[in-house]
Amino acid sequence: MSINGIPAVAARSLTPLKASHGVWQGIRKLRTRPLADILYTDRAIARSNFECGLVKRTMPIYSTLAQVLHPVPAKPTLARRSTFWKNRQPLLVTECFLPAFWNEIIPAASQNKKQNVA
Repeated sequence: MSINGIPAVAARSLTPLKASHGVWQGIRKLRTRPLADILYTDRAIARSNFECGLVKRTMPIYSTLAQVLHPVPAKPTLARRSTFWKNRQPLLVTECFLPAFWNEIIPAASQNKKQNVA
């Protein structure tokens, strides 16, 4: 995901191969459509609780992060993951929030808060 053309979220989705040709086959055809188009419009899909943590070099999301950012930021990067379930088939989604996310979202939220108060 990008904000104003700048990468803001790096993500990785994993599901068993059989599920990627079955219940989750729609993710194979997304191209530029957001995964959220599938995940949040289908009532048959349930989501687990989030797990959050700092990205480490040993985590699979790190290689995704390295593909998006050159170099990978030296300061800790926050990630979250959750599992989506459909017909008892899992889809693990890991999202890593990049510096541009925080640089764009925090000022925008502050600006909206000021406008709502006035």
